[in-house]
Amino acid sequence: MEDPIYKYSPMLENDFSEDTLNMFIDSLNKRLPNKDAFVNLFKNIGWSNHTTFYNDSNNKERVKLVLEILEKNKSGQNITDYTIEHILPDSESEDNAQIGNLLPLEKELNRRCDNLCLNKKISIYKESNFAITRGFATRFESKAEMFNPVERTKYLAELIYGFITNNK
Repeated sequence: MEDPIYKYSPMLENDFSEDTLNMFIDSLNKRLPNKDAFVNLFKNIGWSNHTTFYNDSNNKERVKLVLEILEKNKSGQNITDYTIEHILPDSESEDNAQIGNLLPLEKELNRRCDNLCLNKKISIYKESNFAITRGFATRFESKAEMFNPVERTKYLAELIYGFITNNK
């Protein structure tokens, strides 16, 4: 799975096109593991300044690629200028470095989220231009205490697996 990611990540990031995205998807389809294996491997996607396993620029680029794919599929829009928001503090748990705890967020909104609890971040997330961030806010608006990064990671893995398999 890493070969197509390494090959297509820079192309998708620097010069996105539908053709490149389709070539990336076709390349992944050829190497696609079964759903359970995919979900298990997807847990390795994350980024953090506080967790050694997730603390490098390659991890950050993988996270950005996943967030961009999710947003493209949700809104149809390409995103380029954003920061990576940790929903729960990544300093509290390695699970909080996983992709399920991450959202794209505008720089100014991310600054406003600094050190706030999730209940207070939800209203800021609703101001975002990113559909996945607003969708998250709507889903957890009245039940922030129910948010679980590990469960959301699994959900995102299954969602992306569905994107890939539906494009076969």
